[in-house]
Amino acid sequence: MMENPSHASVRRVLVPEKLARTLVNDHGIASEALVPWFGDLPNGELIAASSAAVLWHRDPTRLCHHLLQHKPRWEWMHSLWTGIEHLPVEELHRAVRVLTTGKGTGAIPLAEWVLLALLWHAKRVAEHEAAFRQGRWETLELAELHQATVVLLGLGAVGRQVAKLLRACGARVVGVARSPRKVAGCTEVVPLEQLPVVCRQAQALVLVLPGTPATNGMVNAQVLAALPDGALVVNIGRAAVVEEHALFSEVVSGRLWAALDVWWQEPLPAESPWRTVKNLLPSPHGAYRTQPFTQRHAQRVAENVKAYLAGRPLKARVTPREWQEILGFGA
Repeated sequence: MMENPSHASVRRVLVPEKLARTLVNDHGIASEALVPWFGDLPNGELIAASSAAVLWHRDPTRLCHHLLQHKPRWEWMHSLWTGIEHLPVEELHRAVRVLTTGKGTGAIPLAEWVLLALLWHAKRVAEHEAAFRQGRWETLELAELHQATVVLLGLGAVGRQVAKLLRACGARVVGVARSPRKVAGCTEVVPLEQLPVVCRQAQALVLVLPGTPATNGMVNAQVLAALPDGALVVNIGRAAVVEEHALFSEVVSGRLWAALDVWWQEPLPAESPWRTVKNLLPSPHGAYRTQPFTQRHAQRVAENVKAYLAGRPLKARVTPREWQEILGFGA
């Protein structure tokens, strides 16, 4: 996959009509550079008139399939999400010269949700609330984030924001990465092989990893067993990173606690056994959903549309290394 779009004679970007109005009215992009579409999906004529597309849709996978079926080659596509494993990645890799994402646009709200989860656990909010609802007046011994050890698996844009926020609370943040390096907010960063070792002293394990062949099942029964009794597992990355049965067994037994924004099946079925677990903070994969996030993402789209039209490099490109990780082979 080439790093930058080639210099096409006519560059026009396919976008939903509402986004087109935002790009024209709020960001000064010429209307003739956009191909707006109405309704559920764009028709073949609009697709043929476009050289690039923004995957802004309630079902981006369906939109992506639709676009690729009608047009086998695209100069550029943009996905709103940081992770792209929900998209037809092999087809995209063949069909699109440059793919960009919303990498980093959700870092602030996601990091804040991690902080919420850690405080919910440390201050025993669920237990206090249960006692209160049952008519009991109980005072429990609480914990502090100050000097607590938090293991952070995933040091991308979101992970770095998490580290920064937790460090400001006085937590000892131990980052885990394949290639250890200095990361602001982390007390230390250790290689992946040491994950079970550092988990033994952790009050919480925070997961901020994408879903790839290499990360799927990385947090297995062995890693979970290394956590002390009462520790918290927070996942705002991808559910597949964790072995579901192993985590469910640890949480339903009461040995571990969990705060999950991502799930192995979404939407989570009404009959899912997870819905009956008490020591769980659930979120329906919406921890990023804030108005400032939407504004930041619209800004990212606008900047990349302007760059694409001018033939300049695009922000947040999926790199060759990332393609290798996503596809499981050399890009």
